[in-house]
Amino acid sequence: MTPDRVMTLLDAYGADPARWPDAERDAAMAMINADPALAARRDEAAALDGLLMQAETPQPSADLARRILESAAGHGEAISAPAPQHGDRRGYLDWLRQASQQLWQQLWPQGPAWQPALGLAASLAVGIWVGTTGAVPVTGITGTEYETASLATDDASLSIFYDTGSTYEEWAQ
Repeated sequence: MTPDRVMTLLDAYGADPARWPDAERDAAMAMINADPALAARRDEAAALDGLLMQAETPQPSADLARRILESAAGHGEAISAPAPQHGDRRGYLDWLRQASQQLWQQLWPQGPAWQPALGLAASLAVGIWVGTTGAVPVTGITGTEYETASLATDDASLSIFYDTGSTYEEWAQ
């Protein structure tokens, strides 16, 4: 622990040691208790913390909510959900549902949401099946079945196709 690190902790997390990272808390407190300059810096941070705690949290305006939703809409139509009143939980849930439905309609205007979800689930299932069954038989030009074995490194890959019906001696010729 260095004095610079203690000052960084005070600047980032404030004067309350409970907000500091657990791994550094004891060492930082020991340095503050041993160094009057660091103790003075902690007192300054405590005064700033007190001022910040007294500050009123601003509430976003309806115009700000509208602009955020319009910017999220991208090139399509603006999402036009009325902003809920502060403290209106039911209104907020309705607003969130309506805004998410409008956003989904802009992202996937082709139809219901189950269609892309089903396509994603099917491709995931096929990928897991192919990955867990090992080599997948490949039909060659002559109609015989081949197996494949692959080896990949950082800068090269090798795939070998071999006939499952022949012996090594026949294949090597």
